[in-house]
Amino acid sequence: MFVQIGLGALAVLTGKAVLPTTAHVATGAAILGLCWFTTLRTRRHLRAPAPAPAVAALGDPAVS
Repeated sequence: MFVQIGLGALAVLTGKAVLPTTAHVATGAAILGLCWFTTLRTRRHLRAPAPAPAVAALGDPAVS
């Protein structure tokens, strides 16, 4: 994150030179992609398991 801030400051201070600006945008895209990937992985692991279906007993009149 500090690299991104430093690259942003460098891009502004150099008058939006091509190399620092490109590095700033590429780093921002990489951070955004990693955040999105981490969010999706975390949601998958934190999702509540589906409840098990109720099974009727063999002698239950609702089954017959």
